[in-house]
Amino acid sequence: ALSAGWGRGLHPKLVHFIVERLLKSGELVAEGDVLRLPGHKVSLASDQEGLRARIRAAYAEGGSSPPNVKDVLDPLGLEFKAAAAVFKLLQDAGELVKVKDGLYFPGPVMADLKARVAAWFDTHDDLDPAGFKELSFAQVRDSAAGILRQGTRDHPRGGQAATERPLGAVSK
Repeated sequence: ALSAGWGRGLHPKLVHFIVERLLKSGELVAEGDVLRLPGHKVSLASDQEGLRARIRAAYAEGGSSPPNVKDVLDPLGLEFKAAAAVFKLLQDAGELVKVKDGLYFPGPVMADLKARVAAWFDTHDDLDPAGFKELSFAQVRDSAAGILRQGTRDHPRGGQAATERPLGAVSK
């Protein structure tokens, strides 16, 4: 696509050579499959900046159980097409990770899961679906436990809610 603009009519090897030189000299920066000038920063219009803040808040609140895109955008009266540029910007910044269409996870949650998987292989030779479920459930469980601790900090029983039971305990 690059050679379709200014490089039209130039041999592809020459275009490649020029781009490589510009990258090496620091006059261009590569981010994935995108080239940009070193000082270029993406800026959003004020309405998009507000949308960015709302999307970030929704995914931060969701943590290990993030909302789907529809649940984030419907209350705002938006379709994905209208918010796609903001989602792309959040992905490029590493704040969101696209798992599949309509499903994004917060970057820190995915980084934590990757760290858990790496730690798993310190003591295991392989990772089957049951092991992965254990890892991902542990992440959700740890997140939920943190929310419970924070939400019950002032409880008379010293931070333990009256309804808390050890995980796996059955209520009678």
